[in-house]
Amino acid sequence: MYASEEYKSYQEFRTEMRQFKEDLKDHLHSSQNPAVIASLAVYGKVTSDSSTAKAIKEMKKYDKDFDIFELEQDAKVFSFDTSE
Repeated sequence: MYASEEYKSYQEFRTEMRQFKEDLKDHLHSSQNPAVIASLAVYGKVTSDSSTAKAIKEMKKYDKDFDIFELEQDAKVFSFDTSE
């Protein structure tokens, strides 16, 4: 499975998406646009106190590249339907 072309393609896609997200984050955090600055402040306030945010922070202690959305996608890719 790990040597298949599909898996290699998937891994390449994940790498590209990680880089895209990092570039976007850098671009947003260096923006001087007042709307972007305000949006980031609101986003930070909304997500800072939730239990999900706390869990994500804990996971990032162990894996600096941890991404909840990536985990969700990985779970879908590697889940097996055993109901048959």
